[in-house]
Amino acid sequence: MNRAAHWVRHIQTLLSEGITGGRWYALCAVIMAATAVVDVFTPLGLADGAGYLVAVVVAGMAPVQRFPYIVAAMSTGLILLGGYWSHSGGIPWIGVTNRAISIGAIWLIAWVVLQWRTAARSRAHDLSVRLRSILTHSQTNIFVKDLQGRYLEVNEQFLFLTGHSAAAVIGKTDSDLFPPETAALYREHDGQVIEAGAPMNFEETWVLNDGLRLYMVSKFPLRDEHGAIVAIGGIATDITARLQAEAARSEAQERFDLVATATQTGIWDWDLLTNHMYYCPLWKASLGYQENEISNSPTEWESRLHPDDNARAVALVDDYLSGRILSYELEHRLRHRDGSYRWIQTCALLQRDADGRPRRMIGSHVDITERKRAEHALAQSESTLRSFFNSGAMMMGIVELLDGDIVHVSDNRRAASFFGTTPESMQGKRASELGAPTDIIAHWIRYYEETERTKQPVRFEYVHSQRGSGVELCLSATVCWIGTGPSGRSRYSYVVDDVTEARCLAEALGQTAERYHGLVTALAEGVLLHDEQGRIVACNPSAEQILGLTADQLMGRTPVDPEWQAIHEDGSHFAPDQRPPVVTLRTGRPCSNVIMGLSRPTGEWRWISINTQALRRPGEERPYAVVGSFHDITERRRAEQALLEVQDKLEHLVRERTARIHELESQRSQAEKLAALGHLAADIAHEVNNPLAGITNAFHLVKQGIGSDHRHYRFVELIDREIERLAIIVKKMYSLYQGVPATERQATNIDELLQDVATLVGHKLTSKRLRLRTDVVTRRQVVDAPRSDLFQVLLNLVQNAIDASPADSEVGLSVAERDGQLRWSVTDRGTGIATDILPRIFEPFFTTKSGAGWQGLGLGLSVSRGLVYAMGGRIEVETQPEHGSTFTVVHPLERSGPGEGVCAPSALRKEQKDDDYAATHTHC
Repeated sequence: MNRAAHWVRHIQTLLSEGITGGRWYALCAVIMAATAVVDVFTPLGLADGAGYLVAVVVAGMAPVQRFPYIVAAMSTGLILLGGYWSHSGGIPWIGVTNRAISIGAIWLIAWVVLQWRTAARSRAHDLSVRLRSILTHSQTNIFVKDLQGRYLEVNEQFLFLTGHSAAAVIGKTDSDLFPPETAALYREHDGQVIEAGAPMNFEETWVLNDGLRLYMVSKFPLRDEHGAIVAIGGIATDITARLQAEAARSEAQERFDLVATATQTGIWDWDLLTNHMYYCPLWKASLGYQENEISNSPTEWESRLHPDDNARAVALVDDYLSGRILSYELEHRLRHRDGSYRWIQTCALLQRDADGRPRRMIGSHVDITERKRAEHALAQSESTLRSFFNSGAMMMGIVELLDGDIVHVSDNRRAASFFGTTPESMQGKRASELGAPTDIIAHWIRYYEETERTKQPVRFEYVHSQRGSGVELCLSATVCWIGTGPSGRSRYSYVVDDVTEARCLAEALGQTAERYHGLVTALAEGVLLHDEQGRIVACNPSAEQILGLTADQLMGRTPVDPEWQAIHEDGSHFAPDQRPPVVTLRTGRPCSNVIMGLSRPTGEWRWISINTQALRRPGEERPYAVVGSFHDITERRRAEQALLEVQDKLEHLVRERTARIHELESQRSQAEKLAALGHLAADIAHEVNNPLAGITNAFHLVKQGIGSDHRHYRFVELIDREIERLAIIVKKMYSLYQGVPATERQATNIDELLQDVATLVGHKLTSKRLRLRTDVVTRRQVVDAPRSDLFQVLLNLVQNAIDASPADSEVGLSVAERDGQLRWSVTDRGTGIATDILPRIFEPFFTTKSGAGWQGLGLGLSVSRGLVYAMGGRIEVETQPEHGSTFTVVHPLERSGPGEGVCAPSALRKEQKDDDYAATHTHC
């Protein structure tokens, strides 16, 4: 196959040489013909024989190797023919000699020319061999194509890459060897080289067995001796690996830049030989600087070190450079441009020269400030959780299941104490080893498997009998699957709470609820419960009796029901949206002693006094229900009407008095008011005693059902004291203005007294958006004083201050000791007391308060002054217009003498409606 290819190429070469050597053959023929013609007409001389010599020399220029010999033979034949045909003349032997010499010269010249050609061809052959060797072993593709695109010559690398033989390539075009699109591109490039007539470089792709390869192809025109382009040569160099390397390097650089940017990693490079430092822009930006705002000096880093980190950081650099440590990693703080310090994590790599001396140090710079903050917060959170885990009142821990048993992994102290051991001793122990019964273990395992199956927490309760004592505990447990542990077994968390006390409390509360139900049923007052839509959902028998309707008729009714016909005291229509249950549902505020005339189904009008209170769920502002209580005051109103009629008659008689007793009219009027007050007080005391006794009995029953460790037990004590104080007040109503001694002095804790006052007025403060500020400026904690009277006085003064203060302000209550006396001051932020009113503020039945919701009698300050006088003290008043007022109760710290304890004649020891006492008790 290779030999056939060689002969094909040889024939093509001869054909090519024949075409290009035709001119030399013609020239030889012309020279020999001319010389033969001369020889025919004139005897051949040496000069004439030179023509044949020239023809032999010209034959040496022909491509055929032995053509000079051919011309020499033809010239010899012509010389001999010329001797035969030529015209004889001269000496014959001279002619023969000339012809012999010419023939000898011709063959000599032919031999010389042939030797010259052989030597030239030998040199050309050596050059061709070398060139062929270079082309054969060259790793570039070399080819020659004619102007029609046919391959004339290719090297071995070309054949190797294409997978064809030389015979399959020579004479073929690009369309025969490559895909159409690729062949068209190659031909386009060939056309550009032919058109330009100069070498050109192209990037061309070859599809080979191992994939797509990219070549840099240098194509150049091949010209003949006349300069005409006869072929196109090409040298193709494979640049795939180089481009891949460049792409990989570019991609790696891009990836590095992206990673550095994404991770906010700054780079620094320290040339230790020149002490020159490079800081990348991200390094500078992390400290708040621009590219040109930081010099390339190591002092830029050292000068920004935190003082606490300076020595440690510099020492680490020295240790790393000296080889005392093998790695460099540092967390330190650097000063930011804004003056703050940022936490930085630095890792570095040291390069050394051939002698082991440090040459270059390159490192990374990462801002870990947020991570440090997160670690600090995580540490605090972990500490908090660990503290909660270890100090929690509930049993908590993590367990695994193994062979039908429960393995304890981690448990808190409460769980360990339950088993009578420590958390460290429990670790790795099985529940059976800790004394847990088999049935309890199986019970727990069932719920552990359930939570793993559902992936949801599971809660259950069970009764546990303590070993030894036999006491049964009610335990509430919650278990949750948390994943797979290092051992490959599922792990679960558990939380166990002892709800024995809560269950007992629930039972006690149930019993208390039954007692309350019995109490409500036995109350003489009517009680209605309205839901959030105002519908009646519960009532007691007294409500049925007062309203004249059965429970079935009341259920579902609302206060705005058209069948409810209601009027005010003046006979005007009572608007539905102003009725107490509706107002309390809408505003959430209680209504107290609202008088309403109500028509019963029989047409009879009954007068009732209504109180309402909102019920709220924890954390909610809107009431979900309203409790309303009311009692029938029809008979009382009739008595009041009769009293008014008598009063009218008395006033008529008074107007008929003569002018002689005109100057005594004021004193007598005062006496009549006091007498009426005394009568009314006696009636009220009589009316209050009965429900008070019922409340007292019911409260003692409630008190028995609530243990001293209940979280609201302090309110039980407060209610107990208030019931006792109310009993004392009622008792004193019977002997109003009879000089009853003041309450006995007793050890009174100042802080507890102030706390009780704050508790009772808490609801009123909240409703007006006020704050109560208390201030105790005395070292005494306990004083000797009539606690009940002092409490009533302070309560009256604080409530008056609340009424006088604007919303979003504060009321002050302070206690100070001065000159052996204790001073209790109440300050408001109201408008102050006018000068013309100030002298009358302690008069009975005098009040400046007005409004639709006000129903007081104006006795609060009068009663308070009487109580203060009874304890041997006084009330001081300081007021400024638009700046508020201060009422100060001053009384001695010790009993002053035998006169103390007698009530002043003007002291009214009665709790007034104008103090809103009922409202504050409802809040408690």
